[in-house]
Amino acid sequence: MNDIEKENAKLNKIKQIQQVTATSLFSEAIKEKGIKDCSVEIIKSTMAENILLVNVKGNNVLLKASANVQEWIGDVQKIVDALSDETKSSNEIFDALMKTSLPPLEIPKKLANKVTLRRNKNGKARLFAQGILKNINFQSVKELELVGMTEIEEKALYHRFEDYKLKTLIIADGVKKIGSAAFCFDNLVSATLPDSVTECGSDIFKDCEKLTSLRLPKSLRVKDIFMIPEFLKHVTLSDAVTKIDGFFFLNCRSLESVEIPEGVTEIGMHSFEHCISLKSIRIPKNVVKINPCAFQDSENLSSIEFDGTVEQWNKMPKCPDWDDKVPAKVVHCTDGDAEK
Repeated sequence: MNDIEKENAKLNKIKQIQQVTATSLFSEAIKEKGIKDCSVEIIKSTMAENILLVNVKGNNVLLKASANVQEWIGDVQKIVDALSDETKSSNEIFDALMKTSLPPLEIPKKLANKVTLRRNKNGKARLFAQGILKNINFQSVKELELVGMTEIEEKALYHRFEDYKLKTLIIADGVKKIGSAAFCFDNLVSATLPDSVTECGSDIFKDCEKLTSLRLPKSLRVKDIFMIPEFLKHVTLSDAVTKIDGFFFLNCRSLESVEIPEGVTEIGMHSFEHCISLKSIRIPKNVVKINPCAFQDSENLSSIEFDGTVEQWNKMPKCPDWDDKVPAKVVHCTDGDAEK
């Protein structure tokens, strides 16, 4: 063995020792708490640092541990405690992790394909990360919550025909931007977007043909950037929404129910046009204007309720053709029925 080979062998031995040290410290801290549903794995290793994926009860976090163990050894127990604390909310766990010397990483694009999330015994997984989410693997996960990120990249989680089991997707508060076609899962049924989201690309749930329930954020505006999937059956709007934008639910042919928040004051043009599965709607008393063609061609809308009085309904400005081809004959108010 020449000198170069000896030096390489020495360096590799040092790396192996560092890897064992990093994983064993976390494994020992987890073992001391009596936790069995856990794992620690090396995603990348250099002489200077190790990148670890730590999983405790389905709570996953990517950490960068330097070769100098003394820099972070004092926070190992704090990290394990945070990940195993079932009394804390997702954002509280993230905040606790951020206060340690090993805060959650933004997942590097080059490593994304090497990161496979681990689920708990119920099939749920949470990922704690910073920055922009580019891609991850989690084929066996049934419920996924994303915590700490500010942006989800275009096609970041587009996994059509890849046998993903995911049925429920929850994005925690903090994400501001979601790229086009960000999500695609053959089995996705329910999704929740936080109020922090202000910008979405087009078709963010492209080809999620089993998606039936969606919770939308308060400040999202539907123009050219976002389309509500036409196969949705149930939509929940944030209580902070004050206007149903024009064309918001246009051609949502499967939409069966939507709860209009109490604070809504205006229903935009064509907002519920051609919602042919919608049979009833409740309009809050604070609505003061219904724009043209708002419910046009919703041919099965046979019941309209208004939370105000007949007098309020009659005084409300309602533009021409707001109810064109709607079969409901009257509007049920709190003190009687009013003509449409």
